Amino acid sequence: MHLRMGNHVGATVRRLDEPAPTVVFGHRANAVEWLDYDPPRRAALEAEGRGVALSGQQGHRRVTPAEAGALQSFPPAYPWQGGLSVQCAQVANAVPPILAAVILRAAGATPGAAVLDAVDLFAGPGGWEEGAKALGLTRIVGVEWDHSACRTAVAAGHLRVRADVSSLPLHPFVGVPGLIASPPCPTFSAAGKGSGRHDLPLLLEAIRRLGAGEWPAEQIATCQDERTTLTLEPLRWALYLRPEWIAWEQVPAVLPVWEACAVVLREHGYSVATGNLQAEQYGVPQTRRRAVLVANRTREVALPAPTHTLYRKGKPRQADGLLPWVSMADALDIDSERVLQPGSWADGRGGNHRQYELAEPAPTVALGNDGAGWRWVHERPATTVQGDPRVWPPGHKVNADDRRRLPDADARYGDRAGTDAVRLAPDEAGVLQSFRADYPWQGAITKRRQCIGNAVPPLLARAVLQAAGAADHLTRQETP
Repeated sequence: MHLRMGNHVGATVRRLDEPAPTVVFGHRANAVEWLDYDPPRRAALEAEGRGVALSGQQGHRRVTPAEAGALQSFPPAYPWQGGLSVQCAQVANAVPPILAAVILRAAGATPGAAVLDAVDLFAGPGGWEEGAKALGLTRIVGVEWDHSACRTAVAAGHLRVRADVSSLPLHPFVGVPGLIASPPCPTFSAAGKGSGRHDLPLLLEAIRRLGAGEWPAEQIATCQDERTTLTLEPLRWALYLRPEWIAWEQVPAVLPVWEACAVVLREHGYSVATGNLQAEQYGVPQTRRRAVLVANRTREVALPAPTHTLYRKGKPRQADGLLPWVSMADALDIDSERVLQPGSWADGRGGNHRQYELAEPAPTVALGNDGAGWRWVHERPATTVQGDPRVWPPGHKVNADDRRRLPDADARYGDRAGTDAVRLAPDEAGVLQSFRADYPWQGAITKRRQCIGNAVPPLLARAVLQAAGAADHLTRQETP
């Protein structure tokens, strides 16, 4: 197999074990081909004045824009846009990222600390960045594949590279002070099938091998779901970049993974703390629980101290000298008489479901099964916000699997069949995640809800980043 650049006489042909020739497109864009080629055939063609093998012969295949991009050192999944000729022109006119990194380093533009505060993996719509702004961190570049999440982050003023974290070159980020990560959680989430929890022994062995400088190909190939292996990416990046500080979060089931990563990071000179945090203890109006890892290689770290009281049903709202937890009603500015804000909420009562127009008064809370059972929104923070238009009351939510296993599921779990769920507009769900009310969520409504449910609450992010020492380098830069 060879690569031919052009179909003219004297066109360059290279073997696979040689560097590719200069990627040149334009009117010859479709003449860049892979071909089965042998020297005797070339000599015969050149003797006939025909140059190298002509297009269309058996064994030839045109180079795709993605393949040409790889020859330019772009990641294989780089999202080239436009028609074929436009993509080809983009590839040909681009500066190879590896060459760009070398030039920038020679010009003094690196290390990354002079340019960026951190790189954020699986960055989502901007929860980490919103929290970081309160600490003075404004130069964070996020890597994210979801289009709606990228659009949202950019609309909010945050930097995004739309790329696959697992295939993006790491060397351009060498020298960046911080590494943030929130890898996807579907395979670990209690709402998923649990393949990540099943593959936990494989992940732990893979982490050990990464720490030893080995690539855990066998463990990665054996995992049931490739998304599970993305949980290894933060450690792979950390060992390559050796950032000053690290802040990661995931669902609670990932805590054993973070603890295994902590062992490796300590062996590489980091102070590390791991544990589960309750979001309401940091001002988030939601009882969201998350496993976090913070690390720093220049000072000792510990998990962030709570600023708000832990929510416990029937316990005082304020205790131990901390601020009171924030209820769902407080966050959405709902008074004790009116549960629904005009134009914002919907009465989701089965056949009585209706939307309320902005000019209409919202309905009033009533107690009992014949009215509204939404008193709980005044009595506690919201339950975990997910990619769903509803926020559910606390407790077990009846689902199809329950009804299959338990004939009396609805009676057993009472109103957890959904009668007391509160339906939210996307901006309201964002507020319950501690985003500002005017955060510019982008995309179709289902994608906006998904982005909100997957996001890191900014108030929780701020606390975690502060605990990791994320702003320490800013203080040193200000010191004469």
